[in-house]
Amino acid sequence: MEQQTTCSAGIDWAKDEHALCVLEATTGRKVFEGRFAHQEGAINELCHSPPKSSVERVAIERPEGVLVECLLEAGIVVLAIHPNQLKAARPRFRASGARSKSDSFDAFCLAELARTDHHRFRALSPDSDQSKALRVLTRAREDLVGTRVALANQLRAELEAFWGGAALLFSEIDSAISLAFLKRYPSPIEASRLGEKRLVRASLPRTATLWRQERLRAAREDKEGAQRTGGKGADGGSQGGGVGAGGDS
Repeated sequence: MEQQTTCSAGIDWAKDEHALCVLEATTGRKVFEGRFAHQEGAINELCHSPPKSSVERVAIERPEGVLVECLLEAGIVVLAIHPNQLKAARPRFRASGARSKSDSFDAFCLAELARTDHHRFRALSPDSDQSKALRVLTRAREDLVGTRVALANQLRAELEAFWGGAALLFSEIDSAISLAFLKRYPSPIEASRLGEKRLVRASLPRTATLWRQERLRAAREDKEGAQRTGGKGADGGSQGGGVGAGGDS
């Protein structure tokens, strides 16, 4: 009675709460069934307390994350099961006439796959310190990119509300040249008499160069668009002046 039996487990992962099923490895007898929150304390308890301490193998649908890392650090073999593989396995373990999907049933299916079919699935390996550091940097970069995109969208929306021309002037609203232009000319009043020559005199030669490039690009795109649609009144010079119109050339 005191001897611990080897078990296999299945975890149905969710954002806030996970379902857990633990089965005895030899008989398939259900040892434990329950739920635990996606919190540090609950995850640590899951990985290190009985009857989970007798678990040698866990099947889960996620190949990464805090929960997976904790399981690997506890010395437990983690099997990554693709959702499609779990879906295909459900009929195998479902009693005739039983209802289809539930978190607890999915956890049971995963535990059975870990118990009987573990040789068919790839066991995850713990990440090295370098891999963990790279993952942290990657997530931080994704957050920064998301913040930049949100701010760029906010800036574009503000410009479209009171100065639509500036929002269309540059292909990327958050580019260095666009931000430099908006910093120097923050409203239509400051830019009302602005042209290429004034850009040069205003000590913004790079802005003037890119201004010309934008005008040429717009003219080329207008001409190509007219050719694709079969328009006959499209001449590159007359349609391409929209970006810098009003300025002195």
